[in-house]
Amino acid sequence: MLERLLRYADKQLHFGELVTGVRDRRHWSHVPTAEVVKAVLEMFFARLGSLNALEKLNHLSSWKNLPAHSVSADTIGRVVEVLDSSSLRASQKLLYSCMKKNKQLVAPLHGLIALALDGHESHCTYNQRCVGCLDRDIDGKIQYYHRNVTAQLVFDNFSFVVDMEEQRPGEGELSVAKRLYERVLRDYPRAFDVVLGDALYTNAPFINMILDSGKHVITVLKDERTNIYQQADFAFANCEPSLSFEYGSKSFTCRDEEDFRMPDVSRALRIVKSEESTTFKSQLDSSLHVRTNTWMWITSLPPIRAGTRAVHALGHSRWSIENEGFNELTNRWHSDHIYKHSPGAIRNFFLLCMIAHNIFQCYYKRALKPALQRALTQALVSLQVAADLSGNRPRCHSP
Repeated sequence: MLERLLRYADKQLHFGELVTGVRDRRHWSHVPTAEVVKAVLEMFFARLGSLNALEKLNHLSSWKNLPAHSVSADTIGRVVEVLDSSSLRASQKLLYSCMKKNKQLVAPLHGLIALALDGHESHCTYNQRCVGCLDRDIDGKIQYYHRNVTAQLVFDNFSFVVDMEEQRPGEGELSVAKRLYERVLRDYPRAFDVVLGDALYTNAPFINMILDSGKHVITVLKDERTNIYQQADFAFANCEPSLSFEYGSKSFTCRDEEDFRMPDVSRALRIVKSEESTTFKSQLDSSLHVRTNTWMWITSLPPIRAGTRAVHALGHSRWSIENEGFNELTNRWHSDHIYKHSPGAIRNFFLLCMIAHNIFQCYYKRALKPALQRALTQALVSLQVAADLSGNRPRCHSP
């Protein structure tokens, strides 16, 4: 399975060029940088979750042709720490270009590709601290932690994790998001049409920055104290629903109004409100119950560009960065594991995990036929990769 994955990645995604393009700051190196990068990517493919688990494979025959087979976990950590992050981001851009060229990224039915931004706390500890650690007081005790803002492109068939930017001491999430957005806009100027954010991003300077860059914006509106929320609440109380539909056990009633003014925002905005009801069965007596929820989104998209249903779909697609981004990378890809506690190592391991995740998802969804995807979960494919790494190949042939 590992050989097939690497062969597919090399043929379709220029895996060799992607790996050899990564540089580091070492003046002299005994171990080639490309082999260390490849070893770390294979560790993520197999979801080993630890450099020590990777080191235990050093003596196996399946690693005998790898120049880095005798490198310790500490050495790999030191090499990754001094990797050039810009070269990793260039490899990520090359990966995106290959997938786009091969038509592996499909736009949603409404035709708008979204860039989702959100903050994420990778870990926290009371015992270890580095120069990049943030700190906070928890019941009189100082806790150290790392946070970052991650960007993800949301397609119809794929969620491509693009880039991340770490939060520095004394910074807020919005400042980090602005810095990340400027770099993503420079590297992927035509990759997305609209920027998605949660309620924190309903901020006039941030919205103006998105609009000035020629993109549209959708953010969650839920602060009842703001003037624009009160305007929307009054307007929706006196208007008829513009759209009602059902999907499975859920029913949606949407209202859509334009020409709302937000202080310091350069243009008028549009607000879509969705009242959602979910029918579910009680486990105790099998009786039916209804749970209701309300969402409001503020957007700069005109109705001629995106109808109510499209804004509703885009607003909910922001959860892709939570479910298919942070949840997937953390729980299954061990992206939050601290392989080496330093700002450079944490950043570079996270970037390598993003690259490995995108390659693996592309291989699983494009190289395996639908029948095999139904028979093989992604976790099982990773187990077969781990078996190939350890030399314990299954008796049955890999599909």
